[in-house]
Amino acid sequence: MFGTFYTSYSGLLVNTEALNVTGNNLANVNTVGFKKSQVGFAQLMTNMSESSGNGNPRQFGLGAKVETISPNFMQGSLQSTGINSNVALQGDGFFQINQNGKTLYTRAGNFGFKPTGETTVALSTPSGAIVQGYTEVDGNGNIVTTGGLNDIELDMAQDLPGKATGLVRYVANVNATAEPGEEVISELTVYDESGQEHKLNLTLTKNEGVDDWSYSFDLDNGAIPNIASGTLTFDENGRLSQVDGNGDIADINLQISGLPNGVADMNVTWDLIDGNGSPLITNYSARSINSTVYQDGHGVGKLENINITQNGVILGLYDNGQTAELARIGLGFFQNNQGLKQVQSGYFQETGASGAVSVDPSTGTLMLSGSIETSNVDIAEELTSLIIHQRGYQGNSKAITTTDQMIQEAINLKR
Repeated sequence: MFGTFYTSYSGLLVNTEALNVTGNNLANVNTVGFKKSQVGFAQLMTNMSESSGNGNPRQFGLGAKVETISPNFMQGSLQSTGINSNVALQGDGFFQINQNGKTLYTRAGNFGFKPTGETTVALSTPSGAIVQGYTEVDGNGNIVTTGGLNDIELDMAQDLPGKATGLVRYVANVNATAEPGEEVISELTVYDESGQEHKLNLTLTKNEGVDDWSYSFDLDNGAIPNIASGTLTFDENGRLSQVDGNGDIADINLQISGLPNGVADMNVTWDLIDGNGSPLITNYSARSINSTVYQDGHGVGKLENINITQNGVILGLYDNGQTAELARIGLGFFQNNQGLKQVQSGYFQETGASGAVSVDPSTGTLMLSGSIETSNVDIAEELTSLIIHQRGYQGNSKAITTTDQMIQEAINLKR
């Protein structure tokens, strides 16, 4: 009979611990990236003995114990914040962070920037841990995703260097009914290697003959004249048929030398054919017009803002309209997420049970900028658990009270 005290007492203990876990879940219902925990009970110290009858063992339990308390990594809901540095994970994986030289893992992407120097900032958690990622940029301006991860630190005062124009394109029509000597002039802003602006002028002049126009280029309103010149010839359908008397239409190379301040010569390609093989300049019986002009250079840019793509690339947005890859957030993956050890601030720590972290930049997990992953706690489910565990505690308390009354009755037999 006294064994009932200990059996029921174990029931009080496990339900108390379950209530603690449920209370912790409810306390973190609004914690960013929080993963609720679940409790697993197991039977405690079962006694077994052979019966003298049918040979089946006589067995009964001596209570319960808490066998597991493990996090549930079910996806949390996504909430928009409008803050570019906030990132929500949709799918498996964890952000990797550096906290005082120790690598930890988290699902909470409510990141911001903390100053690390006069002009530098680090992408960090609210507690100051620095987010890890790839920071090396190759010669083509792309992030290198091989090698180890580093602290993501950005220099907000670093300018984007200028890029020399290497390609120009004019989508235009010259009027087939124009009088000889009529001109169509296009002015296009281009850039040298230092990012300095120049005005590239294309002049198309109607020649004698229905289908013939001359072209000529100069720079900066004639400061650098006679860059290139020749003839464009069109067929009866208004399509470009010859360039400089050659029926095999090819792009024209513009060599621009004599730029001020010792800037290197510019080598610019005039693209005459689109991707489908059609000429970009036509000669229809309609007014002369440049519908589109294009060049691929740009001036020096100052960093204005950042954006984070769905694969974690941090893009710098510059005041010259350009973007550049600055870094890429690295994710960590484990074979057994439940084996991770939970530590302060919603962080997780690698253990032998979780297995070693692996990094795969090509994963299908999405990183959504301007959003956070909310807690995956279901309030209704947790309130239901509170009732169940409270009833479990109440039932075990009643068993102890009943056993006490029975013992008291046995003691009273001697009176």
